[in-house]
Amino acid sequence: MSAVSQLLGETADQVATALQGGQSLVDLAKTKGVNKDDLVKAVATAFQKDNPNLSTDLATQIATEFTTASQAVGSQLNVLA
Repeated sequence: MSAVSQLLGETADQVATALQGGQSLVDLAKTKGVNKDDLVKAVATAFQKDNPNLSTDLATQIATEFTTASQAVGSQLNVLA
């Protein structure tokens, strides 16, 4: 979650609280002036860092779905820690 929280200027706890409140990462990014493409790129990069065999296209696809989800993401936050 550190990549996302750094990009958004929030702590991991603040991001988690927003997600658990029903916001998606995209919703939260909009409130911080961060566009969706930058958010997706940061998440995809974090996924690839943790999974070096993951292709850029697949990482981007997963990141796109991940950033538009809301409450379901709250339980998966440690993926980006």
